[in-house]
Amino acid sequence: MNAGRWRLAFVGVCAVASVPATLQAQTPLGGEFQVNTYTTGNQNSSRSAVAVAPNGSFVVVWNGPGDGSGSGIFGQRYSSKGTPIGGEFQVNTYTTKSQRGASIAMAPNGGFVVAWTGYGDGGTGSYYTYGGYTYAVGGYGIFARRFAANGKPLGSDFQVNTYTTYYQAGPTVAVDSSGDFVVAWTSGYYGPYGQDPNSQDGSAQGVFGRRFAADGTPLGSDFQVNTFTLDPQLAHSVASAANGDFVVVWTSNGYGIAGQDGSYGGVFGQRFDKAGTPVDGEFQINTYTSGNQTQARVASRPNGDFVVVWWGGYFQDGNYRGIFGQQFDAQGAPKGGEFQANVYTTGQQQSPAVALDRNGDFVVTWTSAPAPASATSQDGNFAGVFGRRFKASGKAAGGEFQVNTYTTENQQNSSVAARPNGDFVVVWQSRQRGGVQPPVPPSQAQDGDNGGIFARRYRR
Repeated sequence: MNAGRWRLAFVGVCAVASVPATLQAQTPLGGEFQVNTYTTGNQNSSRSAVAVAPNGSFVVVWNGPGDGSGSGIFGQRYSSKGTPIGGEFQVNTYTTKSQRGASIAMAPNGGFVVAWTGYGDGGTGSYYTYGGYTYAVGGYGIFARRFAANGKPLGSDFQVNTYTTYYQAGPTVAVDSSGDFVVAWTSGYYGPYGQDPNSQDGSAQGVFGRRFAADGTPLGSDFQVNTFTLDPQLAHSVASAANGDFVVVWTSNGYGIAGQDGSYGGVFGQRFDKAGTPVDGEFQINTYTSGNQTQARVASRPNGDFVVVWWGGYFQDGNYRGIFGQQFDAQGAPKGGEFQANVYTTGQQQSPAVALDRNGDFVVTWTSAPAPASATSQDGNFAGVFGRRFKASGKAAGGEFQVNTYTTENQQNSSVAARPNGDFVVVWQSRQRGGVQPPVPPSQAQDGDNGGIFARRYRR
C-alpha cells in the first residue's frame, strides 16, 4: 500500500470561470471540490463512481496509480454535508497488474459494495491477431469487495465471475433494500467478430451477471443476460428495485452492418425477478434506430419503475449526436415516448449518467464535447459536464445546467447519484486533452498532474 494514499482528504473549491445565468437551473450546495488527494498520474472516473445513502452521506470510487502496480481502485467517503470522512482508501487488496473500471452501489443502511475489472481471475492467457497486431486476452475478470457503513472492509477482494476464458470486464453493480446485490459485465474478446465456441455466449461478446446475498454469499453461478448473440453485446448497466427485482441494459452492436435493431447498434434490456429468473424476453429500448445507439445507463425507483438513457444516433438531435432516454414502469411497459435530454446540440453530447429519487423524478448528466475536437465547446473550453432534471411525468424541470465551474481543458465522464429526497451528487474527471498538438502538459490539469476526480452537490 502506498502510504501517501492515507493522507487526509481535503475539499478544494475551484471557481475560475463563471457559469452563464441561463444554465444555473439548480441550487448547488457549495462549489465543486477535489476528491482525490493523491495526484500523481491519471485518476480515472470512466465508470459509474458515486453512491449516496438515504441520509445523504456518499462514497466516490475511481481507478488510478498508487497501489504499487499498474492501477488500483480507490475511494473517499463523505458526510451528508460534503465533509470528507477520513482519508482516501484503497479498495483492492490484490495489486498485480491493473485494476480498473470501478462501480459502486450502496444499501439503505449505508453499507456498500465496489466492483471492478482486475487481473488474476485464473483465466488462461490466449492470443489473437487482428489488423496485423497480436493481442493478449485472458487473466482479467470481475472482482468485488464489501464495506460496512463506517467504511470498514467486510473481508478481502472476491472473484465474481466463474467463467474465465478470454476476458470479463466493465462491471456494474446494484443493491436492493436487503443488501443483496447483483453484478453484470461483458464477457468475450476484442477482435474479429463472429461465432466462437470458446466465448461465453458463443459469439464475440455477451452480457452476464451473478447474484450475491448481503453477506457476500453467491446466489448461484454466472447467468447469461442476452439471448440474441449474433453481434457483440456490451456496455451494460444494472439497477435494482427495493424487492430485489432488477433490470440490465446493454448495446447490441452491429459494427457497420444491420444489427439487432436494423441499423448498427441499438439499446436492449432484460428484466429479472428477485430470484434471478428472466421476466418476459429481452426488449428493445430505442425507437429511433438510424445510426448507433450506445452507452446505455439505467436507474430504478424502489417500486421497480426505471429510466434508461443513452448516446443517440447520428444527427438525431439535429447536430451529430445527443442524449436520449425512455421511461418504463415496473412491468416493463414504456411510459411515454423516447425523449431528448440535451438542449444544446452543437458538437456532441455523450457519456450519459442517470439517477432516480423515490418519487420518480430523475436527473441526467453528460459530457458536452466539441466536434471536431479542436473546436470550442459549450463550456467555452473543450469538454464540460452538463445536466438536466426531469419530473416523474417525463417533463423537464427547467433547462440544462452546467456542473463544472473550472473549464480549462476537459471535464468529462460524469456519474450521478441521488438521495431519496432528490438531492444529488455529480462526480467527474478533470484532465488535460490528449492527442493534440502541441501536447498539453499534465501540469495544466486541474489537480496539477494529468487527471483528477471532482464533485459537486446539489439540492433538489
